[in-house]
Amino acid sequence: MLQSVSSVDDLVSLVASGVRVKYLFFWGHRPSADGRVTASCLSQWWPAPFTVDGERFASAEQGQIVRANLQRARLKAPVRSAAVCLHQPQRVQMFGIRSTP
Repeated sequence: MLQSVSSVDDLVSLVASGVRVKYLFFWGHRPSADGRVTASCLSQWWPAPFTVDGERFASAEQGQIVRANLQRARLKAPVRSAAVCLHQPQRVQMFGIRSTP
């Protein structure tokens, strides 16, 4: 029987009561070869351009990294804002790793 889970508390209660939970694991950010929408579209790296405060981002991950680094810059931590113009997920990820104070 499918149970409704709308919060972390609901999930914890279900698991504690012995209900077997089926998790959806996803990874990758590339469309499937046949063009079907798969769970990979749930990835932070999925190419889904959007604009916030006039800045354009290629994916949710890029937006998250850039916004976090802008916050660090406000706190006087070293940061390079070059991630704004990076469109390759691996390069954005490496930027986030290197800029962590």
